[in-house]
Amino acid sequence: MSPLWRRRIAESEGAALFVNRTMSATKDRWPAICYDLQQSLGANCAFDTGPHSRFEFALAVIGVELQALPNLLPPDQARRTRDLVYEFLILPGETGYPSAYATDTVGEYEREWRAAEAALTDPPASGPPNTPWDAVAAMLYDRLGFSAALELGGVEYKHPVVILALSGTIVSLCGWWKLLLSQYRLLPG
Repeated sequence: MSPLWRRRIAESEGAALFVNRTMSATKDRWPAICYDLQQSLGANCAFDTGPHSRFEFALAVIGVELQALPNLLPPDQARRTRDLVYEFLILPGETGYPSAYATDTVGEYEREWRAAEAALTDPPASGPPNTPWDAVAAMLYDRLGFSAALELGGVEYKHPVVILALSGTIVSLCGWWKLLLSQYRLLPG
């Protein structure tokens, strides 16, 4: 559909829909996500599967999805839309966390993504850097309390299979902004 003939939607409505649908999709899919991870990773891989973990996972997806905005929108519109998403981040009642938790956590996932992205262009001397997906997954690994680890030479590492599984699961929930922009023209407001 031609950009001029697409339906129009306000940036604020797009941001609200994004937060609402990401939270809803994660809530609906969380039991299946937990089951798939547990089946794939085995009994040695315990992690928190409660409401807070579902919420944490949704925040990771939001942090990753926001990285698409500068590639899909003009810089000023991407910035406004991102700011609106932050305004619409509302905690579900059952978590009991202060409202700043959601925005702070999404900000941490965004910073982790950008740091990994920067490391790809200027690799550290200590070895190959993480991809941005894996960096976010590694942060989520810690926040969900995964027990799986890999020991090499007496040093314990985050299990790479868990990181890959988390990365793949996050990726499977991304693409919302591209889909929205293929159907709607985002207008200021």
